[in-house]
Amino acid sequence: MGRKNPKSALRIALEDVQSWRSQEETTLNERLQELKSREKALQDQLFELQQELEVNRQEQGLKQDVLLNLDANELRRSRQAMFKGLEHAKALLNERDPIYQQQLKKREDRVVRLASSADIAKKVEEYEQFQKQGVEIEHLPKSYQNAIIAHHKQVHKDLKPIFNAMNNPLEPVDLPEAVLGLVVSVEELDYQVEALEIVLPVSFEVYTNWSTEHESLSHKLAFRVLAALSKGLNQLKVEDAPLHVANLEGFLAYQVWLADHHIQGDLRNVLSSELEKMRKRASEHRVVRISVESLWIDPEVISPDEENSEENSEENTRQDEQSSQPAAQSAASQGLTDDHGTDIQSDVSDESTSPIDIKTNSEIQVQAEKNKSIDINKQKVALEIAEEDLEPPIQNFPSQSKK
Repeated sequence: MGRKNPKSALRIALEDVQSWRSQEETTLNERLQELKSREKALQDQLFELQQELEVNRQEQGLKQDVLLNLDANELRRSRQAMFKGLEHAKALLNERDPIYQQQLKKREDRVVRLASSADIAKKVEEYEQFQKQGVEIEHLPKSYQNAIIAHHKQVHKDLKPIFNAMNNPLEPVDLPEAVLGLVVSVEELDYQVEALEIVLPVSFEVYTNWSTEHESLSHKLAFRVLAALSKGLNQLKVEDAPLHVANLEGFLAYQVWLADHHIQGDLRNVLSSELEKMRKRASEHRVVRISVESLWIDPEVISPDEENSEENSEENTRQDEQSSQPAAQSAASQGLTDDHGTDIQSDVSDESTSPIDIKTNSEIQVQAEKNKSIDINKQKVALEIAEEDLEPPIQNFPSQSKK
């Protein structure tokens, strides 16, 4: 066998260097390839992260814009919700009004039957004549006065069943209970009350057609709220504050300017109390199973949108100017009554009272002019605030109207 030639220490040392280099090169190339692969993976991830970052920044901007506009969007949605609720309540009033009118007709028919006899008709005529000539008898001798008054009292006693029939509460109808929303708002500046506004679920046409339409549920609600508002202003010692009847997107609104007046009391508490009294006195609502809820809303919700206010202001102002005075005069003189025959403005219960004190519409208007005046569109219009329970004028008896 051949023997390998021994290697010198120098050769071995150099070969070891070459072996090391070969191994080192292989190891480094492998590691470098790993790093390059990792770099590519990181670059791909970085690209995706940059895209995600850009999307993130864009969404941040969008959300920031939405956040900045959140108040405006809330106002817009609240305004839409307010009008939606008012529209629903208006439709409900219109839907149940014919039912209420039917109940009124039933009671009227009962009165007509009671007053159908010639004897009763004659007594009604005598009673009406006495009401018209009540002042004239003061100039008669005392004995004549006593005789006339005694006869009148007897006639009044004979007509008591008629009065009772007229004042009998209407029978409630079997209907689902419903609640109507009434919008109330107070505008303040530096903690001082500037203005008050009440928006009703009632069409503005109810106001313009006040003297021509029958006393619907909408008419009664409009008049009751006006009376409650007037009583509240009286309690707060600002009864001379100017009142404007406005058309708010087709709904009836009462606006009171209070910036130049010193309010003596808590406006919210006083008005809430009067509106609650109004709710309890509204016997016509009980007949058709509805009640009224007063909701206090931010004045910015009620204010028209800027883009719509300029378009609608001229037309609404023209409508207000054309209809405010006639409608308000009708409100003062018409003497609306509830289903008990009670003056709808009277701060009394729904219980029947003695019908001996009967006022005609002309007397009511004279009393209204003494009680209060309201500045509507710079025109003074009388508004009655009655403090007594009034019976319907005798000339409005169904028996008289059907002769």
